[in-house]
Amino acid sequence: VLSLAENALVEIRALIFELRPESLATDGLLPALRKQLDALLTRHNLAFDICADCQEPQVPIESKEALYRIALEAVQNTVKHANATRVSVCVHQLPDSLRMEVGDDGAGFNPNQEFAGHYGLTSMNERIARLGGRCEIQSAPGNGTLVIVTLPITESVAVLA
Repeated sequence: VLSLAENALVEIRALIFELRPESLATDGLLPALRKQLDALLTRHNLAFDICADCQEPQVPIESKEALYRIALEAVQNTVKHANATRVSVCVHQLPDSLRMEVGDDGAGFNPNQEFAGHYGLTSMNERIARLGGRCEIQSAPGNGTLVIVTLPITESVAVLA
């Protein structure tokens, strides 16, 4: 019972942090992701990598928050469904867009199949679509999953960052 209570407390603290990830605004997207993934994946005994070809993505905080939440949702899906051993999150700043890839070496699935009651993939698509971006899921049974999020960057968006 004590172990269950301690695990519940850890989960509640993580949920509270997710409601308002202050380190996202103060530290940036990559450190906030690293901090959250370290806590989450250590509990589930998963290895992870975070890579980026930029110091910090040059996008507004609203875009960083959407990317942060999409990455966490993709990783939560990995934890719940994939039976993976490794997760990677990579961020690439391109001249006209920002690309984030979240991949795992898990069981994979058919992304064209309907999953009643599962809103994670829908939520990821809706979050990025509100910002003019798109989310692509590459997966097949037995081949892991790759979530690719592309967010267009205009000069006015880059100036806001």
